Amino acid sequence: MKKYKRPPQDNDSPWAIDPDTLINWNTMDAHRLAKAFMTSAENIDSLRLFLDDLLTKNEIEQCIKRIYAANMLAIGMPFKVIAQTSGLSSTTIARISRQIRHKKNGYCSILRKMYPSGIQYLDLS
Repeated sequence: MKKYKRPPQDNDSPWAIDPDTLINWNTMDAHRLAKAFMTSAENIDSLRLFLDDLLTKNEIEQCIKRIYAANMLAIGMPFKVIAQTSGLSSTTIARISRQIRHKKNGYCSILRKMYPSGIQYLDLS
């Protein structure tokens, strides 16, 4: 893979390297992937079609569960309840929680955009 020349970065830059990140996002191939997501996100149907082609059913289900866990963690739901309702392992939930606590990550960024007024728990039971 060819290295992608990144723009100058500051501490808040999305290009900043996080030592916990498992992927090197500073390659041309990774840039293409990010660009594909941005392009497909023009509307929900386009994004769904792209995700169906890109990921397996199990991978999509895991993504859904992780976003659910991030939502529940953001409103203070206990790990045990999240594990019981989502089927995620406590290790995965702890990792998501750690990422949310850093507040400079994708989960926080997306949750703020999804819920600009804050996440509200709605009990539909």
